[in-house]
Order: sequence, then C-alpha cells, then structure tokens
Amino acid sequence: MYLAAEANVGVAEAEAERARLDSESMIGGINTEVARLQAELQAAEFNLQETVVRAPTDRMVLQLFLRKGMSQKVGLSSGLATVESREVQREEEISASANAPVVEVEVMRIPPNPRMILCRYWAGNEERRCTVRVGQNADFVRGMKLRVQEPSDPSAQSEPWPYPGPLPRRRGHW
Repeated sequence: MYLAAEANVGVAEAEAERARLDSESMIGGINTEVARLQAELQAAEFNLQETVVRAPTDRMVLQLFLRKGMSQKVGLSSGLATVESREVQREEEISASANAPVVEVEVMRIPPNPRMILCRYWAGNEERRCTVRVGQNADFVRGMKLRVQEPSDPSAQSEPWPYPGPLPRRRGHW
C-alpha cells in the first residue's frame, strides 16, 4: 500500500510539472496554446477568404448552384452561371458601333419568331435585306420604318441586327 501511494504521488508530481511547463512554454515569447489558437484563426481566415466567389469582370449572376455548406473543388466550375452586366454590354455596343452608319429599314415581313422582323434597306441603288432583333414584334406591321445601326463587321451583317429603339405602342403606330 505504501508503494502504491508513493507511486501515485510521483504521478501527481509529474502531471503538475507537465502542467507548469505547458503553461510556461513559449514560442517566440508567445504561449504555445495562444500560438496554436492564432494559427487556427489564420487558417480559418484564409479558408474564408478563398471561399468567396468573385467574377473576373463586372457580371450578373443568372443561376447560383452553390448553397450554404456545399463545397467546391479547386479547378472546377465556379457554380455560377453569369452574363456580363447590361452596363458592360451597353458600353461595348456603344464603342463598337460609334462609327457604324445608321440605316433606315422598312419592315417587309413578320416571321413566326416573336423577336425578329425581316426588313429591307437601300445601299446606293441596291436593295438589301436584313433580320432585325426586336424585343417583341407583335405591334410591327409591313411598311413601318425604323432606324438601326448597320454592323460594321461584314460577318455580322448575316446575323440579326440589334434594335435598341422604342417598340410600337400599338399595332402599326409608334
């Protein structure tokens, strides 16, 4: 019994010495427990900084596939479907079309596609035709005239031309 009690005293003294050394241990003048907690905090701040999804340009989020608690592996898609903001698109359109000539076109036909109209215009003595992309073609009628900017890029002339102007307020009338 005496030896067991003496062993217990030895264990207790060793634990007390370990606790004293733990409390006094320093790394660069900072308590080791404080240093460990600071390292954990820095790692958490870094992880938080890396989880923020930032777009490389001024864009609008169309669909968000990430939810709170989800993880995303590095190198995969961002989990966002984006499109350039209207301001960026408008600035690009203005700069690209600053030198483009404005053409008066006449509506020839209203196709089934509700966002397009088929038009004609004159370049010198030559009649040309184009498709113009409008927001809604329900109120356009044959013979109406509108002004659009002719694409400066020859390859873009075969694509529908954008029409940023006003739509008719009622059928056939501006």
